[in-house]
Amino acid sequence: MEPGTFDRVYFMESLSHAEDRTPPLAQAYKLLKPGGVVGAWQWMLTPAFNYSNATHMELKRGMEYGGGLRNLNKPDERIVEFKKAGFEVTDSYDMGTDAEARGWKGWWLAVTTGHDLMSTLTSSYMGRHLTMVTVWTLEKIGIAEKGTFKTSQMLEHCGFSAGAAGEMGVFTPLWVTLGRKPLN
Repeated sequence: MEPGTFDRVYFMESLSHAEDRTPPLAQAYKLLKPGGVVGAWQWMLTPAFNYSNATHMELKRGMEYGGGLRNLNKPDERIVEFKKAGFEVTDSYDMGTDAEARGWKGWWLAVTTGHDLMSTLTSSYMGRHLTMVTVWTLEKIGIAEKGTFKTSQMLEHCGFSAGAAGEMGVFTPLWVTLGRKPLN
C-alpha cells in the first residue's frame, strides 16, 4: 500500500485488542493523505472509571480476559495514543450516552436484563445457565469441539463484566475517537 493514499481510515472495535494503540494508529497515519481522517469506534473505560476501585478493576480484568482485550483504557489515555501517532484529535465521545439522551435504553440491557422477550430469556440467570449446560453437553458428546465450553465460560465472564460495568457507567463499547492528519 502506498503511503498517503487514503482520505479516511477507520478502526471498528479493534484497537482495544492491542496493548499499545500507537503502532496501529501510526500505520493509519502513514496511509492517510494530509488532512485525512482516522475514526475509531472502540470499547473504552469511561471517565468515571477509577483505577483505585477494586470492583472497577475486577470488571476491567473480566472484560479483558473474556474478550481477548489488552489494556482497556480511558478516553484521555486514548487521546495521548492518537497524538503520539501524529494525529490531531477532533472528537472523542460516547455514542451510548448520545443514544440515551435521545431516548434509547442503555446498551447493557441486552446482556443484563434484556429488552424484549428473547433477550430477557437469554439474559436471565436460567437462560444463561441453560446456554452453559447446552454447550457443556455438546462438547461432552463430541458435537462441539474440545475447549468450546471453556471459551463459552470466558465469553460469559466478559458479558457479565461488561454489563455490570455498563450499568455502573464505567465502561462503554461505543466510544468514538476522531483524528485528523495535519496538512503539513
